[in-house]
Amino acid sequence: MSKRSSRREKISFSDMLQKITAAMLILLLTAGIAAAALIEAGLLSEESLEKLVSRAWSPRITYGTDDEDALVRVTIADVGQGDCILIEGEKTVLIDCGEYEYADHVSALLRSRSIERLDMVIVTHQHTDHMGGMAQIIYGFDIGRLMMPEAPQELTAPTRAYETMLTAAEEKGLELTSPKAGYIYPVGNETKLTFLSPLPNTASDDLNDYSIVCRLDCGSASWLFTGDLTEHGEKALLDSGVSLKADVLKVGHHGSAESSSREFLARVKPALAVISVGAGNDYGHPAPEALKRLGRYAHIMRTDEAGDIVMYSDGSRINVVTKNN
Repeated sequence: MSKRSSRREKISFSDMLQKITAAMLILLLTAGIAAAALIEAGLLSEESLEKLVSRAWSPRITYGTDDEDALVRVTIADVGQGDCILIEGEKTVLIDCGEYEYADHVSALLRSRSIERLDMVIVTHQHTDHMGGMAQIIYGFDIGRLMMPEAPQELTAPTRAYETMLTAAEEKGLELTSPKAGYIYPVGNETKLTFLSPLPNTASDDLNDYSIVCRLDCGSASWLFTGDLTEHGEKALLDSGVSLKADVLKVGHHGSAESSSREFLARVKPALAVISVGAGNDYGHPAPEALKRLGRYAHIMRTDEAGDIVMYSDGSRINVVTKNN
């Protein structure tokens, strides 16, 4: 990706109306019309107020067309009930790849972007909906570094996909590295990936809480990728005091009821929440209660509805592109 684009961004009518409505509301409040009076009169709910104010103060998120001149491109790929994130800057990073059945889809995505080398591959944790097709990716592409968290052996029961991935890594001469919280990986100009977890004192009986959590910063624009972190893991991050504020949140554990706690979202304050989830999945994801909590802060997008969600940033704004716009 190069530095900037001269193309004008397109904003959908609904997004423009939403921003105008939010701006008008703030003007009304500034003029002295109390929000409490609007709520009491039934003209506004507390949730709507919080959501509108949040979006009004997040002008960096726009919806438009491809921007090949951006500093970074982030793709949250549609891999059904799984996760797959591709980061393209001066270096290329793949976070997870979904189940084995999506390996061809991920490979095709990489080749469509003329990617032959992945400078870093991150397996957030050892569940197959995140690494089921990773062996095919390792065999099919040149890999610089392979990252995976350490977790108690009793939580990482070997699956065929996991064993095949380890075999592929060994045959390609790749060493599995467990990143330390605080490690920063430079992705490109003004762009860095910071590893926030797993923390050294992680203690949980749920493998999801050992997920690698990363924050991507491109100038003043930011993303938070949370793997399958549950409320337990979220609390550990909150207690660590690390900065979690991000413009875009890749929602933890596919929008399960046990993730995206109120306290966590209050710290992140995302303007956009992206849920990677499979249509009609057997788990009921995303859970209604998680959607309600997320909706208090963010516009919600889902891969089962939008397909691949592509985001471009020039270091200031984030432009979101899907097949629907």
